[in-house]
Amino acid sequence: MRWPKMIKVQTYQKKPVEIEAIQLWPTSIDAAYEFAYGKPIDTDEHTLVLDSGRMPIRTFQGIQVAKFGDYIVKSPEGEFYTCNCELFNATYGVKDD
Repeated sequence: MRWPKMIKVQTYQKKPVEIEAIQLWPTSIDAAYEFAYGKPIDTDEHTLVLDSGRMPIRTFQGIQVAKFGDYIVKSPEGEFYTCNCELFNATYGVKDD
């Protein structure tokens, strides 16, 4: 591999990418769990998430915790991760069909 002769600061733009996501709220626990885990949530787990306001999400880097108001995101590669509301809204918008 050859190294470039000169490296300089450049301006970059984030590539457009489509993701799927759901915002975690007490009213979306069932749908968010099924989205992230591919199966319905059991009653005990639902109660735990509702009481704590937190849902653990398995990612390629380990467990991340989504809090109420956070988004659970599925990347185009199928990886799940959490994203806080402010960063999500600054980065993504709903796709028009």
